[in-house]
Amino acid sequence: MKTLAVTGIGSDLGSRLLRIVEDDPNIDRVIGIDSKEPDFKGSKLKFHYHDNLERGYNLVFADEKADGAIYLKLSDTPGPDLFERNVTQFRHFIEAAAMARCKSVTLLSSITGYGAHHDNLEVLYEGSLLKPTSEFGRASAEIEKLCYEYVHKFPTALLQILRAAFIVGPEENNLITRALERSVMLVPAEAELAFQFVHVEDVARALHCMIDSECVGIFNLASDSALTIEQIAQLAERRLVRCPEPVLKFFMGCGRLINMKRQPWFERDALEHSKHSILVANIKFRHEVYFDFLFTSPEAYIESLLKPVPEEKGKTPTFAQELFEDDIETLDFLADMDPSPADEELEASLEKHVSETKDSSEKTPAPTSPEAPAPPETQGEGQRVPETGSDIAETNTAPSNSAEPLPQSRSETEKPAVN
Repeated sequence: MKTLAVTGIGSDLGSRLLRIVEDDPNIDRVIGIDSKEPDFKGSKLKFHYHDNLERGYNLVFADEKADGAIYLKLSDTPGPDLFERNVTQFRHFIEAAAMARCKSVTLLSSITGYGAHHDNLEVLYEGSLLKPTSEFGRASAEIEKLCYEYVHKFPTALLQILRAAFIVGPEENNLITRALERSVMLVPAEAELAFQFVHVEDVARALHCMIDSECVGIFNLASDSALTIEQIAQLAERRLVRCPEPVLKFFMGCGRLINMKRQPWFERDALEHSKHSILVANIKFRHEVYFDFLFTSPEAYIESLLKPVPEEKGKTPTFAQELFEDDIETLDFLADMDPSPADEELEASLEKHVSETKDSSEKTPAPTSPEAPAPPETQGEGQRVPETGSDIAETNTAPSNSAEPLPQSRSETEKPAVN
């Protein structure tokens, strides 16, 4: 009989894992550590309230005689301290595991550690070098190093690392789900992007399989197939606007300078991951753990769209939402700009257009009857999704010019002409 210690048990993933463990006769107890209780508790959970940013729960693992430790707390929630916050939380976890001399350590990491590079292989395997390009990716890579230090200290311990693709589900929060909160998605003009997803239910099942199998090593966790950025936007009924990369960088920096409290810090990581794709092979995990996914990447993504999280009341709109969500003329202006203008000319032209748009909007009353929405423009030829045998299945390409576009999510009202 095993006793598992789990940090991050209060998440939706934690509740799903508890439901699975409830029917496992090989697991006797679950020691849950988090700042909130899970929705599902079951009969095996013993919950300990604790803020993972603080020390103090080291003795909990030891007092409860935990045999294995599972870390679910890795988060890409935006903030200037994203790297430090994640590394600090994991240090406290690994210290607690060392205090209890846990026989196994299971980490839910991320494929962002590989980095979004132009020279990435079509499909990355577990042996690929970690070259992170974002703060969240750097945090994932640093945390994995701490795991290796633990194994060096306790050579007989089982180390299990799952590098997950973007996790989607009704309560998940990551770069993709945050981007879908807006009616417009901005990406670099030159980017040819494809994304892999994994459903939160498959992640819970995968963690349970790892515990039961006692396999050791690093495993990529991503469902079969992938979706291009055009398909992601169309399925969610969002408008995709391609802008030159210098324009996007200036806009994000301008937003932070204008109102730092309301400009989302995650835009820095979002820009890094909107340049190049990170696609991984799941063949090692499927064959060594004997695991079958319930959802492909497209199915997981669509399932998450069918069960959206209710919007928070009184949520403060971001600078990007205020400026661009209802201003189609400004979006067209950004898309038509020269890809490489001088910095001073770029700053002056953007500030002038934004100022004229705001002044014109204040002087002209809003129209009483909105026009019918125009069908979204096709973003060009479909992007080819890499495939390698059973590693990653072939996905549909982006819709061609003859395909009928999906309806937009809302009507576009008339806009005052910009002088």
